[in-house]
Amino acid sequence: MATFYLGLSMAGTVSAGTFTGGTLVELNNWLLNFQKAKENGLTLKAIKDVGTIKKGDYINFTKEEIPQHDVKIKVLTGASGGGVSAALFLFGLTQGNLEQYLRDVWTDFDVKEMLDTDDLTTNKIFSLLNVKPLNNMAEKLRNDKWANENHAKNLSYLDDEIEVLLTLASLEGIPFNTVPRNSGKTSYGVHKTHLDYIRFKFSKHDVITNKYPEPYAYNLLFRPNFKFKDDNNWAKLIDSCLATAAFPFGFKPRTINRFRKEYNGKLFYLNYSNPSNKTDFSKLSPAWLPGNDDDDFDMEYVDGGTFNREPHDLGRAALLRSLDKQSTGIDNEGIKTDAAIILIDPFPSNTDNMLKPGEKITEIPDIFGLVGNITEALMNQGRFRPDWIEKALNEKYYSRYLISPTRKDSNETVQKPSLAGEPLGAFAGFIDKKFREHDYRLGHYNTYGFLGFSFMLPIENEVVNYCQIKDKLLLSKYEAVGWYDAQSKHCQIIPRCIEPNIINSLQKPVWPSISQADWSELESMAMDRAKEILYTLIDLNVLTDGIIQKSAWTFKVKGKVQEALDKIKTKMKNDYKLLR
Repeated sequence: MATFYLGLSMAGTVSAGTFTGGTLVELNNWLLNFQKAKENGLTLKAIKDVGTIKKGDYINFTKEEIPQHDVKIKVLTGASGGGVSAALFLFGLTQGNLEQYLRDVWTDFDVKEMLDTDDLTTNKIFSLLNVKPLNNMAEKLRNDKWANENHAKNLSYLDDEIEVLLTLASLEGIPFNTVPRNSGKTSYGVHKTHLDYIRFKFSKHDVITNKYPEPYAYNLLFRPNFKFKDDNNWAKLIDSCLATAAFPFGFKPRTINRFRKEYNGKLFYLNYSNPSNKTDFSKLSPAWLPGNDDDDFDMEYVDGGTFNREPHDLGRAALLRSLDKQSTGIDNEGIKTDAAIILIDPFPSNTDNMLKPGEKITEIPDIFGLVGNITEALMNQGRFRPDWIEKALNEKYYSRYLISPTRKDSNETVQKPSLAGEPLGAFAGFIDKKFREHDYRLGHYNTYGFLGFSFMLPIENEVVNYCQIKDKLLLSKYEAVGWYDAQSKHCQIIPRCIEPNIINSLQKPVWPSISQADWSELESMAMDRAKEILYTLIDLNVLTDGIIQKSAWTFKVKGKVQEALDKIKTKMKNDYKLLR
């Protein structure tokens, strides 16, 4: 049976993790119902008139009439909140309650805890926001317990073994020697990369092959009646979630214990774009002082999206290697294409990209303003991928796809922003649960449209070939339910085997808002936290501290914080319509 392989790459989300969550749940629904249809047959309503078939007619498909190709998830990669979603996807599949993980974990934390001041107990400030909600989320995951049944085992759309890679940004960096040709093996310098990642391998049958041992991977296996924290590899995955989501300045950096052997062969994943290159990256090791491969050490990290916010490159590399296509690459012209990367990206572009040159920053920033500018520059640079711009211009490129948010009004006019979590540097979703719930619904809604109308291949494809039939009546049935588009001569890669419903397509999510009272409460907490941060920063343990702190707050800082909050309030109300 022919198989089409998927690599899912989850970009950074900040507060819009629920959009990625809704996307993954909707995608899983399509895959699961396709599996059931192949086993049992299916009855669907026609969505358009085709021949004697009328829109709304019930159409019966025997299991023999259901397309018989397989679609299997082979690779998961994620950065920042996307990395968290990749991990939650695995947690939910093994537990059999995917939606609980990808919706509830993202929506059920208390945003007020981010403004709590109980973390400001020393003269060190690790982050502008309290990471208590993130710690609580991680602790809940650590104490979750498997039941006796491995729910992932019977999911045919999961490959037997799945590569999982989460991006990390190492503060220390990883050094490599530069040894030019004819240098007599003398190093001419050491270059550092701060773009790091951690590798896992998930098996639904609890069998891990060692075909590609480098770089070292943590094996994720089903452990009946175990808590996740009692398995070192799953516990490492949870720690990695906190590290990849440690947004610079916003959230506290994190420490992960690593092995030296995790860095042997590390650069393999940068070689995917040039299949003809025969360099053996497995021989590359960092330029550290000598040691044993099993030596461990602590490495400090910030957000994985700092340097690689859209890790489709890792996904493509892992897909190439796992399919033994390193020397040939993936055919992308549609006929022989048998694999693809889907990038799920809540923020593929900036809302201010229509400004004229020089309009965004109109003066040289002071040192405090520079922090924000540099942070945004790092995020944008981590987002920018020249090869995706090139591929986006090619309409016949079938091995890369993108799911991103789109919101339209009743007249089908595109509305900006698309996500309630998008404003305020993508932190707005933390303000209220309703904002995150909207983005979760939009993830469902947009993914339904993507799978139904964009995730398609030419009917001549050698793997997804169910429309290459002589039975005109059956082809009419395929067209009536949307599997086959006669105009473009394309067919759905995952045939739609679920009916439209309120969540996925029948009702657009309603744009949310909060009341003035809700905002005032958060504003008051934000002022209190800003004051406590200032007090902590100038705690010199001298008798005059109280006077200095109060004076600095009253005469210098309070007004600026209030001015910044007023600007946010104005934008929330007038520009984004999130405050009523």
